[in-house]
Amino acid sequence: MKIRMYEKGDLDFFPFYAYTSNFNAPQPKISRFSGYEMTQIFLVNSGSGILDIMGKSYSLDKNDFFYIDKDVPHEYYGSGDDFKTSYLSFISSSFESVKKYYGLKEYGVYKNKNRGSFEASVKNLFEVFDNTREISTLCSLTFSTIISFFDEACKKEYEPIEIVYKHLEANYSKMLTLDDILLVYPYSKAKLCRDFKEKYSMTIFEALTAIRLRHAKELITNFPHISLNVIASSCGFNDVSYFCKMYKRKYNSTPKMQIL
Repeated sequence: MKIRMYEKGDLDFFPFYAYTSNFNAPQPKISRFSGYEMTQIFLVNSGSGILDIMGKSYSLDKNDFFYIDKDVPHEYYGSGDDFKTSYLSFISSSFESVKKYYGLKEYGVYKNKNRGSFEASVKNLFEVFDNTREISTLCSLTFSTIISFFDEACKKEYEPIEIVYKHLEANYSKMLTLDDILLVYPYSKAKLCRDFKEKYSMTIFEALTAIRLRHAKELITNFPHISLNVIASSCGFNDVSYFCKMYKRKYNSTPKMQIL
C-alpha cells in the first residue's frame, strides 16, 4: 500500500486528493467499526471475499466493484485463497456532487463489471503515486480514476456501438487506433466506422477529439493551476499547439483565455 502525505495548505486547492492506493495486492481483513475518514473505491482482482456493512453482508467475487463512503462502519475480508484487490481512498470537498450525479448512497456493491478502464486508471495512479512532484497532476489522475470507477459501476447495458463510445471516453488519454477499438467491437473496421457514423453523426476520431476537448475544459475549469502541457498530455494530445488550435475551434476561446 502507498500513502500520500500532504503538507499544511496543500489540500486547499483541488476537489480530489489521493490518500492511499494499492494495485492487485493480497487483501487482509479490515475491520472499521467506526468507519474510515476517507472514501474508498475497490476492484476485486481475484478470489472471493465478504463485505459486512450497515447490518448487511455481501459476497465479493472477481470483477466486482465496491465503494464505501467515509465514516460508514464496515468490515471486509477474504473468504478463500488469493483474495486480491486494487483500491483508492481519497479526500474530497466535492464528492457529494459526484454522489448526486450517480445516485449513490453510503456504499455500493456492483457485481461482475468490466474492470478494464478502472483497472488501467488505478494502475497508472498507483505507479506515479509517490513519485510525482506535481500535486495537480496526481489530483487530476485521482479525479479520472474515480469517474472511471463510477461510470462502469453505475452504467446500464449498452449496444455494441455504444460500448465503442464508452471505450473512447474511458481511454481518451491514450493514443488510440482503429485496431485498439476493434478489441471491444467484434466486427470489421468498415462496419465499425459505418455504424459509428450512423449512430453519432461523426467519425470515431472526431468523437475522440470532442471527448478529449471536453475533458480538457473540465480540467481547466476545476484545476486552473495545471499547466497547458500537462492538460494536453493528460487528454491525449501530444502537441500543445494542435491542442490549442482544436480547443479554439471547438470553444471559440483559447485555453489561456479561459484560465484568465
